[in-house]
Amino acid sequence: GPVEKVIQYINQKTDENTAQGKKTGVIATDETLYSYRAPLVKSPGARTDEKKIAKNLFRILREFDDEGADVIYAESFEEKGVSLATMNRMIKAAGHKEVRL
Repeated sequence: GPVEKVIQYINQKTDENTAQGKKTGVIATDETLYSYRAPLVKSPGARTDEKKIAKNLFRILREFDDEGADVIYAESFEEKGVSLATMNRMIKAAGHKEVRL
């Protein structure tokens, strides 16, 4: 969905997870990195740099695992070109759990 709705949704879920004692991680882009309230927020790169995002995705997922994230939310990317492969990887990593806003 629209970036503003995504940020609002993820921040709401982060607050709920925090209240339940869960550590939340967020995969954001450089443009939205500071919009989230989660304790773990990481950016694989700028939204315009599809290759950098694809390159950094698994590193970030491993870092979240090492840091004990219980729940991870991620912004979506345009589903064309390299970003299509990135979204495919993220959806598989999420066990095909996807929220459309």
